[in-house]
Amino acid sequence: MFIHCVHNLSRQALYQKAETLYVKGNFELALVYYHRGQKLKPNSEMFRLGIQKAQEAIDSAVGGML
Repeated sequence: MFIHCVHNLSRQALYQKAETLYVKGNFELALVYYHRGQKLKPNSEMFRLGIQKAQEAIDSAVGGML
């Protein structure tokens, strides 16, 4: 029971960290944290969508620089 709670909190913490980084415009590091969360829960829709939006933001930012 305790391990499950810690594991769940860990996923939530990773997601919140990723979201915070994303909102602050640190898309690359947000992407790292979304991937870390996805490793803990591979079928998670929230991490999959986070990865997608961070990647799109990076692509958009890089595209504007070219």
